[in-house]
Amino acid sequence: MDHARASVLMQPEAERMVENIRLMTIEEIGTAAWTKQHQSLEKLNMQAQICVMNQADEFVVEALIDHEKVPILIHDLLVTEAWKEKVLPLVQEELAGAHYVKLYLIMYHESIVLGLLEKAFFTATAVAAGGDLLVELADYCYRRTVFLNNVDPQKVVPPTLVSISLSLALHRGPLACSADVQTELPLSNLFSYQNASDRLTCRLIID
Repeated sequence: MDHARASVLMQPEAERMVENIRLMTIEEIGTAAWTKQHQSLEKLNMQAQICVMNQADEFVVEALIDHEKVPILIHDLLVTEAWKEKVLPLVQEELAGAHYVKLYLIMYHESIVLGLLEKAFFTATAVAAGGDLLVELADYCYRRTVFLNNVDPQKVVPPTLVSISLSLALHRGPLACSADVQTELPLSNLFSYQNASDRLTCRLIID
């Protein structure tokens, strides 16, 4: 394939990273353990995208299913959402000043996890692996979609460390950065994802 993208992970390395994915509590967000897992998820998301673009074996998605990590990714989204809603307003000034790199990682974490789930949910097996948490995921998608629909495009913070840090330090209300906007496409795909290979449509329905 002339335009094939180079892999960032080999299958054995990706397998080990997936095996090490674990549940994180809200108290662990921003810690060394959380940062290490965030970096692993970022690499896995990149490799999953490369597999799709190269039309290659999707070993990242297969590993997530085989090791039953799909529910953990959904749980990760919910915990991160809760942290941004409940904890961030209390610590944003401190983080924006002295720990802006860590703040930057946290603000972009949701988009990475959503991107990974979006690729996984192309297969019906991955959707089924979500189990009872699919209801929670549907609620999450609904809340995020409502939030994004109410975002003023003129007030979206650009994707730089300095701009996000300064905006969070000065702002006192709901704030959208480019990381929030980047979740729009994965969110819409998670609502209704069609597996083209067997023409099976998997839908998350919100009553």
